[in-house]
Amino acid sequence: RLACAGACALMVGQLLLPSVALAADWINVGGTQYNAGAAVIDDAGTWSWNGADDMQLNGYNGGAIEAVGKLNVNYSGNNTVTNDNGCGISVTKDTDGNAELNILGDASSTLNVASSSDAIMSEGDINIDGAGTVNATSTEFDAIDAGGNLTIKGGSTVEANSIEDVAVWADGNIDISGGSQVKANSEGDLAVDTEGSLTVTNASLDASGVEYGVYA
Repeated sequence: RLACAGACALMVGQLLLPSVALAADWINVGGTQYNAGAAVIDDAGTWSWNGADDMQLNGYNGGAIEAVGKLNVNYSGNNTVTNDNGCGISVTKDTDGNAELNILGDASSTLNVASSSDAIMSEGDINIDGAGTVNATSTEFDAIDAGGNLTIKGGSTVEANSIEDVAVWADGNIDISGGSQVKANSEGDLAVDTEGSLTVTNASLDASGVEYGVYA
Protein backbone atom coordinates (compact mmCIF):
# COMPACT_ATOMS: atom_id res chain seq x y z
CA ARG A 1 0.00 0.00 0.00
CA LEU A 2 2.96 2.30 0.52
CA ALA A 3 3.33 3.12 -3.14
CA CYS A 4 6.53 5.10 -2.94
CA ALA A 5 8.58 2.46 -1.09
CA GLY A 6 10.77 1.92 -4.11
CA ALA A 7 11.16 5.61 -4.85
CA CYS A 8 12.17 6.22 -1.26
CA ALA A 9 14.47 3.21 -0.99
CA LEU A 10 17.55 5.30 -0.30
CA MET A 11 16.07 6.32 3.04
CA VAL A 12 18.15 3.97 5.19
CA GLY A 13 18.96 6.21 8.16
CA GLN A 14 17.39 5.71 11.56
CA LEU A 15 15.87 7.80 14.33
CA LEU A 16 16.95 7.23 17.94
CA LEU A 17 14.28 6.06 20.32
CA PRO A 18 12.02 8.96 21.45
CA SER A 19 12.84 8.24 25.09
CA VAL A 20 16.52 8.83 24.32
CA ALA A 21 16.60 11.59 21.72
CA LEU A 22 14.62 12.71 18.71
CA ALA A 23 17.20 13.03 15.99
CA ALA A 24 17.21 11.54 12.52
CA ASP A 25 20.50 10.30 11.12
CA TRP A 26 19.92 12.52 8.07
CA ILE A 27 17.34 14.12 5.83
CA ASN A 28 17.32 14.54 2.07
CA VAL A 29 16.21 17.82 0.52
CA GLY A 30 15.98 18.10 -3.24
CA GLY A 31 18.37 15.20 -3.73
CA THR A 32 21.03 16.35 -1.26
CA GLN A 33 21.64 14.49 1.98
CA TYR A 34 22.31 16.31 5.25
CA ASN A 35 23.59 14.40 8.26
CA ALA A 36 22.31 14.85 11.80
CA GLY A 37 24.06 16.84 14.49
CA ALA A 38 24.60 20.18 12.78
CA ALA A 39 21.98 22.77 11.86
CA VAL A 40 21.63 23.52 8.16
CA ILE A 41 20.14 26.48 6.29
CA ASP A 42 20.08 26.94 2.54
CA ASP A 43 21.72 29.94 0.91
CA ALA A 44 18.39 31.54 0.02
CA GLY A 45 17.02 31.03 3.52
CA THR A 46 13.92 29.20 2.27
CA TRP A 47 14.45 26.16 4.48
CA SER A 48 16.40 25.10 7.53
CA TRP A 49 16.88 21.99 9.63
CA ASN A 50 18.04 21.88 13.23
CA GLY A 51 20.01 18.70 12.74
CA ALA A 52 17.42 16.67 14.66
CA ASP A 53 13.75 16.44 13.66
CA ASP A 54 12.60 20.07 13.18
CA MET A 55 12.45 21.62 9.72
CA GLN A 56 11.36 25.15 8.78
CA LEU A 57 10.05 26.11 5.34
CA ASN A 58 9.66 29.76 4.36
CA GLY A 59 9.25 30.33 0.65
CA TYR A 60 10.71 26.93 -0.30
CA ASN A 61 10.34 25.96 -3.96
CA GLY A 62 12.21 22.77 -4.71
CA GLY A 63 12.39 18.99 -4.82
CA ALA A 64 11.38 16.17 -2.52
CA ILE A 65 11.89 16.18 1.23
CA GLU A 66 12.61 12.81 2.86
CA ALA A 67 13.39 11.69 6.40
CA VAL A 68 13.59 8.59 8.57
CA GLY A 69 11.75 8.13 11.86
CA LYS A 70 10.28 11.56 12.59
CA LEU A 71 10.06 14.93 10.88
CA ASN A 72 8.33 18.12 12.03
CA VAL A 73 7.69 20.45 9.10
CA ASN A 74 6.78 24.02 10.11
CA TYR A 75 5.88 26.21 7.14
CA SER A 76 5.41 29.97 6.68
CA GLY A 77 4.71 31.92 3.51
CA ASN A 78 4.15 30.14 0.20
CA ASN A 79 6.00 26.84 -0.26
CA THR A 80 6.12 24.30 -3.09
CA VAL A 81 7.53 20.77 -3.06
CA THR A 82 7.64 18.98 -6.42
CA ASN A 83 8.79 15.51 -7.45
CA ASP A 84 7.92 14.08 -10.87
CA ASN A 85 9.51 10.73 -10.03
CA GLY A 86 8.54 9.74 -6.51
CA CYS A 87 7.13 11.09 -3.26
CA GLY A 88 6.84 14.74 -2.29
CA ILE A 89 7.28 14.78 1.48
CA SER A 90 7.91 11.33 2.97
CA VAL A 91 8.95 9.73 6.25
CA THR A 92 9.93 6.08 6.41
CA LYS A 93 10.40 3.85 9.44
CA ASP A 94 13.60 3.73 11.44
CA THR A 95 15.16 0.43 12.51
CA ASP A 96 12.83 0.33 15.53
CA GLY A 97 9.77 0.62 13.29
CA ASN A 98 8.90 4.23 14.17
CA ALA A 99 7.72 6.84 11.69
CA GLU A 100 5.89 10.14 12.23
CA LEU A 101 5.27 13.22 10.10
CA ASN A 102 3.98 16.43 11.69
CA ILE A 103 3.03 19.42 9.54
CA LEU A 104 2.26 22.81 11.12
CA GLY A 105 1.42 25.99 9.21
CA ASP A 106 0.97 29.66 10.04
CA ALA A 107 -2.18 31.55 9.09
CA SER A 108 -2.14 32.78 5.46
CA SER A 109 0.64 30.31 4.66
CA THR A 110 0.51 27.52 2.08
CA LEU A 111 2.29 24.22 1.48
CA ASN A 112 1.82 22.87 -2.05
CA VAL A 113 3.05 19.32 -2.64
CA ALA A 114 2.84 17.73 -6.09
CA SER A 115 4.33 14.39 -7.08
CA SER A 116 3.92 11.31 -9.23
CA SER A 117 3.88 8.99 -6.20
CA ASP A 118 2.35 9.74 -2.77
CA ALA A 119 2.46 13.49 -2.28
CA ILE A 120 2.52 13.42 1.54
CA MET A 121 3.45 10.06 3.02
CA SER A 122 4.44 8.53 6.33
CA GLU A 123 4.85 4.87 7.11
CA GLY A 124 3.45 5.81 10.53
CA ASP A 125 1.23 8.67 11.72
CA ILE A 126 0.60 11.98 9.97
CA ASN A 127 -0.52 15.03 11.96
CA ILE A 128 -1.54 18.24 10.17
CA ASP A 129 -2.15 21.22 12.47
CA GLY A 130 -2.22 25.01 12.47
CA ALA A 131 -4.09 27.60 10.43
CA GLY A 132 -2.29 27.20 7.11
CA THR A 133 -3.35 25.54 3.85
CA VAL A 134 -1.97 22.24 2.58
CA ASN A 135 -2.52 21.26 -1.06
CA ALA A 136 -1.44 17.71 -1.92
CA THR A 137 -1.64 16.34 -5.47
CA SER A 138 -0.52 12.99 -6.87
CA THR A 139 -0.76 11.96 -10.51
CA GLU A 140 -0.37 8.20 -9.93
CA PHE A 141 -0.80 7.30 -6.26
CA ASP A 142 -2.32 8.71 -3.04
CA ALA A 143 -2.28 12.41 -2.31
CA ILE A 144 -2.02 11.77 1.45
CA ASP A 145 -0.94 8.31 2.62
CA ALA A 146 -0.63 7.47 6.33
CA GLY A 147 0.64 4.05 7.37
CA GLY A 148 -0.78 4.79 10.83
CA ASN A 149 -3.32 7.38 11.95
CA LEU A 150 -4.10 10.64 10.15
CA THR A 151 -5.08 13.65 12.27
CA ILE A 152 -6.10 17.03 10.83
CA LYS A 153 -6.97 19.81 13.29
CA GLY A 154 -6.39 23.40 14.40
CA GLY A 155 -8.31 25.19 11.60
CA SER A 156 -6.15 23.72 8.84
CA THR A 157 -7.39 23.80 5.26
CA VAL A 158 -6.39 20.63 3.40
CA GLU A 159 -7.04 19.85 -0.25
CA ALA A 160 -6.03 16.41 -1.51
CA ASN A 161 -6.31 15.38 -5.16
CA SER A 162 -5.33 12.14 -6.86
CA ILE A 163 -5.62 11.33 -10.55
CA GLU A 164 -5.40 7.53 -10.34
CA ASP A 165 -5.50 6.46 -6.67
CA VAL A 166 -7.09 7.44 -3.33
CA ALA A 167 -6.97 11.09 -2.35
CA VAL A 168 -6.71 10.49 1.43
CA TRP A 169 -5.78 7.09 2.83
CA ALA A 170 -4.86 5.79 6.29
CA ASP A 171 -4.09 2.32 7.56
CA GLY A 172 -5.27 3.51 10.99
CA ASN A 173 -7.90 6.06 11.96
CA ILE A 174 -8.71 9.42 10.36
CA ASP A 175 -9.66 12.20 12.78
CA ILE A 176 -10.66 15.64 11.45
CA SER A 177 -11.50 18.31 14.03
CA GLY A 178 -10.91 21.81 15.37
CA GLY A 179 -12.57 23.76 12.58
CA SER A 180 -10.49 22.14 9.84
CA GLN A 181 -11.76 22.15 6.27
CA VAL A 182 -10.83 19.11 4.21
CA LYS A 183 -11.57 18.61 0.54
CA ALA A 184 -10.65 15.28 -1.08
CA ASN A 185 -11.10 14.34 -4.73
CA SER A 186 -10.04 11.33 -6.77
CA GLU A 187 -10.54 10.97 -10.49
CA GLY A 188 -9.87 7.23 -10.47
CA ASP A 189 -10.64 5.81 -7.02
CA LEU A 190 -12.05 6.62 -3.58
CA ALA A 191 -11.76 10.13 -2.21
CA VAL A 192 -11.21 8.92 1.38
CA ASP A 193 -10.33 5.39 2.46
CA THR A 194 -9.34 4.13 5.90
CA GLU A 195 -8.77 0.73 7.45
CA GLY A 196 -9.84 2.20 10.80
CA SER A 197 -12.49 4.74 11.74
CA LEU A 198 -13.36 8.13 10.27
CA THR A 199 -14.34 10.88 12.72
CA VAL A 200 -15.26 14.46 11.78
CA THR A 201 -15.88 16.76 14.77
CA ASN A 202 -16.48 20.50 14.48
CA ALA A 203 -14.94 20.38 11.00
CA SER A 204 -15.96 19.84 7.38
CA LEU A 205 -15.17 17.08 4.89
CA ASP A 206 -16.04 17.42 1.22
CA ALA A 207 -15.24 14.15 -0.55
CA SER A 208 -15.85 13.10 -4.14
CA GLY A 209 -14.51 10.03 -5.92
CA VAL A 210 -15.22 7.89 -8.94
CA GLU A 211 -16.29 4.77 -7.02
CA TYR A 212 -17.51 6.19 -3.69
CA GLY A 213 -16.83 9.38 -1.81
CA VAL A 214 -15.77 7.83 1.50
CA TYR A 215 -15.04 4.28 2.63
CA ALA A 216 -14.46 3.58 6.30
